[in-house]
Amino acid sequence: MRPPGTESQVGKMTNDPNSHRSVRDRPPFSASWLTRLIDRLEINRTIIWAVLTRGWQILAGAVSFVLITSFLTPHEQGYYVTFWSFLALQSLVDLGFTIAILNFSSHEWTALHLDERRRIVGDGAALSRLVSLGRTAFLWFGAAAVCFLLAAGGAGQFVFSARPNQQVEWQLVWWLAVCCSALSFWTMPFLTILEGCGQIETVYRFRLWQAVLNNFAVWTSLALGLGLWTALASTATRLITELYMIFHRYRLFFVPFLRPPASEIIRWREQIWPMQWRLAVGGVFNYFAVFLFAPLMFLFHSEQLAGRMGMTRQLLTALQSASQAWVQARVPLFGQLVAKRDFHQLDAVFRRVTIVSTAVLLAGGAGFLLFLFGLEFAMPKLAERVLAPFPTAIMFLAMVVFQLPWAQTLYLRAHRQEPVMMATLISNLSIATGVGLLGISYADMGAAFGHLLPVMLITVPMIHRVWRRCRTEWHGESPESR
Repeated sequence: MRPPGTESQVGKMTNDPNSHRSVRDRPPFSASWLTRLIDRLEINRTIIWAVLTRGWQILAGAVSFVLITSFLTPHEQGYYVTFWSFLALQSLVDLGFTIAILNFSSHEWTALHLDERRRIVGDGAALSRLVSLGRTAFLWFGAAAVCFLLAAGGAGQFVFSARPNQQVEWQLVWWLAVCCSALSFWTMPFLTILEGCGQIETVYRFRLWQAVLNNFAVWTSLALGLGLWTALASTATRLITELYMIFHRYRLFFVPFLRPPASEIIRWREQIWPMQWRLAVGGVFNYFAVFLFAPLMFLFHSEQLAGRMGMTRQLLTALQSASQAWVQARVPLFGQLVAKRDFHQLDAVFRRVTIVSTAVLLAGGAGFLLFLFGLEFAMPKLAERVLAPFPTAIMFLAMVVFQLPWAQTLYLRAHRQEPVMMATLISNLSIATGVGLLGISYADMGAAFGHLLPVMLITVPMIHRVWRRCRTEWHGESPESR
C-alpha cells in the first residue's frame, strides 16, 4: 500500500553528503575504532552543532543559575522564570504549523538544491509549491504573532497582578519583552523552511552562536544590576540575530518568496490543514502539560516556589533538549526517506537515533541529580533556589519515559500525517489535569507525580499502539517482519 503524503517529486536524498550515513555505507571492519564509534552513535556535523548548542545551554544554564541567585532576590527570580512560562505561549498559538512546514518543505526539497550563492535551483514545480508554502506560512505567523502578543501579554498581566509585590517593578519590562518575542515568533517559519530545505546544519550552527550571544547579554545585564530587564535583553538579542540570519545571510534564498508561485501550489486547506488542525488540538493542551508548573506555583503557593520550580525545569529541559537533538536533527531526513519510500533505511535510522538519544538523556540526568545532592551539602543556600533532589528525580523520570513516544510521534509526522491527535490530546489533558490537581494540593511533589503518572499509564501505551498500527498500514508489512 502506498503511504500517505508521497506525491512530491523525489531526487537526491540530501544536499549535504555529511548529513547522514546510509546503513549500506557503513565503514568496513578495517576502519578505525573512532570512525566506527562515531558511525554507531549517529554523529555527523549537524549532530555536533546541535550537541554543542545544547551543551553550551547546559553550561550556560549553570552560570545563569549562579548569577540569577546572586543578583536577583527570590521574589524577582519567581517573576523572571514565570516570564518565560508565559512567553512559551508561542507553542500554543503556533497551532502546529511549524511541524507541518518542516515536513512539507523537506518533501519538496528532494527535487531542489542551492547554488554557490544560496539561491534555490532545481525543479520549477517543486520550487513553486515551496514558495506557496512559505508565503502562506509568513502570513499565518504574522497574524499569530499579534494573537500571541495579546494572549501572552494579557495572561502575564493577570497572573502577576494577582500577587502584587511592591518591591518588584515588572509591567513595562514585561510588555516590551512580549513585543520582542512576538516579532521573534514571526521569524519562526523562515528558519523552519531553511531546516526543511537541507540547511539544518547551518541553522543549528546559527542556534549555537545565537545562544552564546544571548547568554552573554543575560549575564551582562545581571552583572549590571538590571534585574528583570534581563528578560528584555534576552528577547531582543534573539530577535536581532534572527533578523540578521533571514535578511542578510539568506536574503537570496528568500527572494523567490517575494513573488507569487509560478505554477503549482500547495493548497493549505486540502493538504496542510488536515494535518495541522490535529496538531493544533494537541498543541493547545501541550502548553498546559509542559509549561503549567511555574505559573501554578506562582498563583497557588509563592513566587519563591515558582522560582525554584521554574529554574529546575529549565535545567532539566536543557538536558532533555540536548538528548533530543539526535532525533530532531533527523526529521528532514525522515521526510526525504518517506518520499523515496526507503522504509528500511527509515526504520534503521529511527532505531539508532532513539537509542542514542535516550542513553544521552539518562547519562545527563544522572549527573544532574548527583550535582543536586552535592549542592545540598556543599552550598545549602544555593540549593534553596532549586527543588530538592527527590521531586527533581520524579520530573526527570517522566522525561525519560516520554522520550520514546516523542520520537515515535516525529516518525509518524514525517509521513505528512497526524495520526496521534487523539492520543496526544488525551495525554496532554491528563498531564495538565494531574499537574494542576496534585500541584495545587501538594505543591512541587504533587506536580512532579502529576506529570509522571499520566505519561507512564496513558502517553506511552497509546502512542505506541498508534505507531505500530500506522507502520503496518503505511509500509505494507508488520513491524515483526523487520
